[in-house]
Amino acid sequence: MLKDESRPYSVIVYGATGFSGSLTCEYATRAELWPSKTWCIAGRSKAKVTALQGKLSMMSPNYAPGGIQVAAVDDAAAMRHLATMCDVLLNCAGPYALTGEGVVVACLEAGTHYVDITGEPQFVSKLVRQFDEAAKARSVAVVPCAGFDCVPTDLAVYIARKKVDLQGSAALTKCQTFVEVSDGISTGTFVTFINSLREAAATPRDKKKPDSSPAAMKPRSRAPPPRPHYNKKVLGGRWVLPLPSADPFIVKRTDALAHTGNLRYEHYAVCASFWSFLKVVIGSAVVMFLVTRSRRFTEWIKMRWVPGEGPREATLKESSCRLLVLANDEPCVTMTTSHMYALTACGACIVADLVRQGKIQRFGVGTPVASVDPGELLLQLEKTTQVRLSYI
Repeated sequence: MLKDESRPYSVIVYGATGFSGSLTCEYATRAELWPSKTWCIAGRSKAKVTALQGKLSMMSPNYAPGGIQVAAVDDAAAMRHLATMCDVLLNCAGPYALTGEGVVVACLEAGTHYVDITGEPQFVSKLVRQFDEAAKARSVAVVPCAGFDCVPTDLAVYIARKKVDLQGSAALTKCQTFVEVSDGISTGTFVTFINSLREAAATPRDKKKPDSSPAAMKPRSRAPPPRPHYNKKVLGGRWVLPLPSADPFIVKRTDALAHTGNLRYEHYAVCASFWSFLKVVIGSAVVMFLVTRSRRFTEWIKMRWVPGEGPREATLKESSCRLLVLANDEPCVTMTTSHMYALTACGACIVADLVRQGKIQRFGVGTPVASVDPGELLLQLEKTTQVRLSYI
């Protein structure tokens, strides 16, 4: 996609001053991804955006953002103006259930491609229901979940399918991913998680039923829901817990858009021991009870944990995540990634850049693997050493 000369920038990063947003901007600058005059950063606070631009300019003057913009997500006119200034808007401002819809609407009205780093299944489901047809009609790519949620899992299932197809023994009908993460999360992620629990509890039962359309989030075949269990095939034997993330939605949507729509997929967190498994189960039950029963508790969480903080820089550099894939119940591939927030910054930039280059496979509300070239996405991630693969 050639840059629209009537628009000042190829890419605008919105929500740039938050924890994930600033990491994303730092990655783009250090990687010298976009020359200064071709991209811009934006947020609600002019002082914060100006300070971030100054910091990035010290890293790489020729590749730091060449401009700043100020816009609030609840100001529809300002968001529309922002969207008209770029070819691709990369939205890093969450929680998306509270702030994301207005940004998507602005992009659709402006004919601007949209990429974000959400991990909220209710928000992504809403995007599909409300904006998929409009995005197709406007030839706009809407690509949610371009960070740690859900690039690794979406790519892992893509790789598993390729391997199974090469073996030629049977089609991929069942896939499970198991993620092992040892380090903490940002305050923004925690607040988003709490908000997602409340959103899920407040969603009417009829809206929780799977869509039966070809773009459905769930396969047409019925299967029992994933459950906590001990799995002997995971890292020598580990207790695992189903993760309430957007990964199942995204993987199943990729399957529905690009394949048969019949894939059975499950996503789990790996626990270090039985005792850590027990603590997570009990802790999750307590938090779920409080969130769904008490609005006051939710509001206290939002006041106590203000978005903008996260793991220290040393933690981001030194830690990693492991993702094991079982294809048709057999170990298939292990993916080792950088820290979840480092991968989010890198993945979001690469997806946005592939969209900027016009390497779009389909318009509408898609997924990282279904919307852009998955082979190119994987190649770019491997080049940056953010992802390492080990076939089993």
